[in-house]
Amino acid sequence: LTSLEGAERGAGADVSLLHHANKKSARAAIENIRLTCNGGGKQVATLSPEFYSEAVEWLNERYHAPPHAVARCRAFMDAAQAGEPLPCDKCSLPLLLQLVFPLCGHLVCPECVEASVEASGPLSACPVCEVALPPVRYDTCPKCDDVRCSHQAPKVPTEAHPLDGFAYLQPGFDLQWAETLREAEARALAESYAKQRREEARIKAGVGAGPSSLSAVAPSGSTTLSTVPTSSSSGAEAASSTAGGGGGGGTVRSLVSLPASL
Repeated sequence: LTSLEGAERGAGADVSLLHHANKKSARAAIENIRLTCNGGGKQVATLSPEFYSEAVEWLNERYHAPPHAVARCRAFMDAAQAGEPLPCDKCSLPLLLQLVFPLCGHLVCPECVEASVEASGPLSACPVCEVALPPVRYDTCPKCDDVRCSHQAPKVPTEAHPLDGFAYLQPGFDLQWAETLREAEARALAESYAKQRREEARIKAGVGAGPSSLSAVAPSGSTTLSTVPTSSSSGAEAASSTAGGGGGGGTVRSLVSLPASL
């Protein structure tokens, strides 16, 4: 999406993996490619409540999309988080992540969008029904572009380029390898178990649980407990591909990277 030619710097230039602020997510994307080339694994898509609401609000308040388009977007986000791929409305290939078209609600895979661009030029309409991507006119806060914000500044009228609006509409999914999630759960369980055993040892040794007890030396003859080892790493690192307008912690809002030819 960040290669689409939007108003000035391209649609979502600030959330591109090439942007200097997104080094962490760029490394994660490269790691995804490496793991995929070596057999890959299952990825799990999650979506924060903030990004879920943002996508719905873009449709309702900025695109004034019809109810069936909003319902289709909701169904897509719910299905992706449940690990249930939906078919592309153009080629019927089931995929976990696709592109949402605002006024018709069609879900289209990047390959079909690319084919449409190669055949007809720059993306300007849905490849399925040819409903045009409109410019997005709305009033926004001069300090941020959030649909809802806490700033008290007067709103100013804004018009977003059709491709800019299309890029920022896409839900900001976070992708992680299922193996990494299982390791994190096992590590948390092991740490909780180790903490419980340490507390039991303190109580058995007669040492109080106050702050001063953390540095207390156990009496001679008391049992020394070792930390429960955590699960070994499978080599899969957490991977994210998000989106978002202002996604924190290095998470990038871009859903799907379209080829540079767009």
